[in-house]
Amino acid sequence: MSPFLYGCKFMLVNLLIYSKKVKSTPSKYPRKPGMPNKQPIQ
Repeated sequence: MSPFLYGCKFMLVNLLIYSKKVKSTPSKYPRKPGMPNKQPIQ
């Protein structure tokens, strides 16, 4: 398996885990801690 494909697979798994985490967090805290705010929450 090429390293590129492996990286993509890894990112997909991370996205799945992250989206599950986000859904379980209350909507009061929609962002990952430590991430800069690209735009304000509506």
